[in-house]
Amino acid sequence: SGGDGADYGFGGSGGGGGSGGDSGSVSGDNHASEMPESLCGTNGLDVAMAVLKGPVSYLDYDADTGTFTNAVRECALVTSATRVLGNGWYAVQGTVTIPAGANLSVVGTAHLILCDGAKLTIPSPGENYAGVRVQGDASLAIYAQAAGTGALTATGGDRGAGIGGGSYGSGGTVTINGGTVTATGGSSGAGIGGGDQSAGGLVTVNGGAVTATGGAWYGAGIG
Repeated sequence: SGGDGADYGFGGSGGGGGSGGDSGSVSGDNHASEMPESLCGTNGLDVAMAVLKGPVSYLDYDADTGTFTNAVRECALVTSATRVLGNGWYAVQGTVTIPAGANLSVVGTAHLILCDGAKLTIPSPGENYAGVRVQGDASLAIYAQAAGTGALTATGGDRGAGIGGGSYGSGGTVTINGGTVTATGGSSGAGIGGGDQSAGGLVTVNGGAVTATGGAWYGAGIG
């Protein structure tokens, strides 16, 4: 049953037997895990989403100075029909829930803005799948707006990470710059990082409130 928890206020996964995952807090087929990048389009729109949002403001993080600055990007809106985040910029507005049995899959380098008041939920992707698949060479950066009240909640299926790799899939690069991010791994999966028996990838938290809980059977909170 449950593992240890730690709360920090802002902001690999396991192999064999045991019970309980670690928790870290730093305050056809419905899956698109193998969809080729060429189907995502040069503007970052995936084949199931054609809603282009005008300029969206967000807080960008400057790694050199450790500060946030206001910025604006043209974005595509994430909807309940979205399955792929390709190369480009995306925004979540309002309440968006990905249906049970489906997930989001990052192909390439995606940037996701959680607009103030937005709630994006991936509740039940199915066995072996991550809630938000960021695996191998894939990269996902998450941003917030001024109030920082946008939220992402992602739950992995058995052996999948909440955000990161699916079963036997190493985590990619995940950077969280703001918002409230809650990621829970399925059995043996990390909250954010690798799927069952896989490396955690690179996870960086520059801001926001992040809660990452590993699944039972030695899933890491982050890693």
